[in-house]
Amino acid sequence: LGFSTYIQTLINDANEAAARITLGVFDAFVPVSRYGATPDCQFLTDGAITATDQTFTSASNPFVAADVGKTIVVAGAGAAGAVLVTTIASFTSAGSVELTAAASTTVSGAVAHFGTNNTTAINNAISGLTSGGRVVFNPGYYLTDTVNMTDTNSVTLEGASWGINANGKGTVLV
Repeated sequence: LGFSTYIQTLINDANEAAARITLGVFDAFVPVSRYGATPDCQFLTDGAITATDQTFTSASNPFVAADVGKTIVVAGAGAAGAVLVTTIASFTSAGSVELTAAASTTVSGAVAHFGTNNTTAINNAISGLTSGGRVVFNPGYYLTDTVNMTDTNSVTLEGASWGINANGKGTVLV
């Protein structure tokens, strides 16, 4: 009665379907995965790297060959103990990778996170909604730099809540 009903289906990367029912005026949404965003950010708390060296190690053995080219952020390993942001240049083993840039500060037991840098994909999804709408994120951890919300017209970032999906994960922008 004056409202239109739309059923939109979002297929996430794991081919799980989530049905949405929107009542009223059509609500534009775009899955950020359509722009290539990947929720693959991983965290570790046992990283180590020596000043002037490019070899980064972790006793938790989180690395795989497919991590080459991904962004890595290492707390305290930059100049004067700042954050080191660089790229994984090569895979040595599950516990060791070579980075594009050398550390300026030696760290051990360092907190680090690494994954696909989703900044461009997220910003493209946002700018693609010229008349407002929702950018929808599948569950997981998305590594990103600056998300540009300047000059957006009624754009909302929407992710999953914790524990409401099959894998029990929510959505986090890192």
